Amino acid sequence: MQVSVRANVLREALERATGEVATTTGKAPGAVRITVTIPERCTDEQWAAVLRVLRSVARWGASDGSGRTVVWAEVQEDPC
Repeated sequence: MQVSVRANVLREALERATGEVATTTGKAPGAVRITVTIPERCTDEQWAAVLRVLRSVARWGASDGSGRTVVWAEVQEDPC
């Protein structure tokens, strides 16, 4: 799946903030979701960096239903 430069920048920022590999998936037509697991020993600095990324998108969320905290951010892709 080809994603926008913005989606790639957000994915890379979440990876830098967490030290984990983020995944990118198509959520709905024209939307991309970036998902990353938060490390178990996440520092205050890491959380601050994650929150900076999440505040830059219109839609984001988090879940801990699997026993680990996972955050996601959605990016609306521009039509080609």
